[in-house]
Parts: sequence; structure tokens; C-alpha cells
Amino acid sequence: MDDRIVVIKNTENVGFGTACNTGTRLGSGELILLLNPDTRVESDTISRAVAFLNSTEGKAYAACGIKLHDENDKVQRHCARIPDLRTLIGEATGLSSLVPRIFPPIIMAEFDHLTSRDVPHVIGAFYMVRRSVFEAVGGFDEDFFVYFEDLDLSKRIQDTGGRIRYRPEIQCFHKGGGTSENIKAQRLAYSMEGRLRFAQKHLPKWQSKIVKVLMITVEPWVRRVHALATLGLCGASEVNKGLKIFRQRRGAQSSANRCTQ
Repeated sequence: MDDRIVVIKNTENVGFGTACNTGTRLGSGELILLLNPDTRVESDTISRAVAFLNSTEGKAYAACGIKLHDENDKVQRHCARIPDLRTLIGEATGLSSLVPRIFPPIIMAEFDHLTSRDVPHVIGAFYMVRRSVFEAVGGFDEDFFVYFEDLDLSKRIQDTGGRIRYRPEIQCFHKGGGTSENIKAQRLAYSMEGRLRFAQKHLPKWQSKIVKVLMITVEPWVRRVHALATLGLCGASEVNKGLKIFRQRRGAQSSANRCTQ
């Protein structure tokens, strides 16, 4: 093994953001690359991303992302907008699919991902960020276990004036959902948990309460109906398991919060 590589093996799953913070604290490079295990970079992927951020144009940016493609070479649309109340209402009710112009979805599906542009957020599957910026905003918020911690990071970077650039001429393979493909129920629970935490952290209290009520009362039925219509009974069963895990984790966190007060 290259003596410049340090492998950290946690004894338990501490969550994506916490693990990334642990790794970055042991590094010293000017740039940090967050790279998912279900990716496969090309021979020049990383060097080209580094070259961009070190270029005259790139020095204006805090972070950059690249074009991701699947096994069929299909471009994955992963750049995202920072969620606001309308976006989160749309995600909880399914209105983001029915009337996206009124309730824009989190993922910028309208962007073909074939041209370079400034974006609010690039997915954490390949996220290259300046160490100075990452450390200035405090790294990942470890209250997020997995999902939405990268969106939270991008929002905090932009709140401090940082810009993020998407570069399609640099690319790598990304399976997408590869690390959670076999735990779909848990994936749903963690995703909902992250979305609710994001709302409670960044939205006014009255808005986050609206999102919470919709997620608890409306979203479960929307997901069940959609699963039955598209995936059948097995898919609906996984949705029910995910919703149960979400409720259990939310209840456990509420109890923990009461105990610390």
C-alpha cells in the first residue's frame, strides 16, 4: 500500500458526514474529494478536476462537480437546487412531479447536464471542495446521518459567498444507490429523516412545521399509492417498512432530546 494512503476502519456505522469529517481531519491537501464507493473514475478524472480548481477560472469557485453516467453511459441528472418551502411541500405531496413549475423538485431535471454552469449543488458522489472552505463552514453537520448532509454543506458554502461549478467535460461512472440498493426501506427512512432535518435547520419554524405535518400525514399515503402503482405489493411493503423505521428513529430522537433538556 502507498504510504501516503491512510485507511480508517470505523467499528460502527457513524454516518456519511461524520466519517468524511474524520477522514478530512487527517488530511492536509488544499483540495478535498468526496467520492462514493459506487463510482469508478477514469484515468484523468481527478487530475482534470484538480486542474480546473487550480486554474484562473476555477479559483473563483469553492467546489466543483462533474458529469456522472451509468453503465449504459446515460447522463445522471444530479445537480440540485437548495430546497425551500415550495420544494419541500412538493417532495412530500408528490406535487413536484405533477406541477414542477409551481413546486420545483430538488433535482434540476430540467437541466440536461451537458453544459458547464454554476449550480446550487452537486451530488456528494463526486464533490471536490477547497479545504479552506470546508473547514471555514465547519465541515459536514454530523446531526445528519446520511442524505441531505451534502445539500446542507452546499447551502452553508453559498451562504458564505462560495460558488459551485458543474463541469461535464470531466466524468466518471456512478451506479447510483449502489451502497443502499439492498436496504431500500432504510434508504427511504434515512432520506426522509435528512429532508426533515434540513427543513428544521434552514426554514423558519412555521415553515418547517408545515413540512413536518405533510411528511407525517400526506407523504406516507402518496408513497404507498405510488409504490402499488409502479412496483406492486413488494414495493409497497418496502415503503411501509421504510415509513416504520422513519417513525421509530424520529421517536427515538425525540426521546433523546427530552432526556438532554
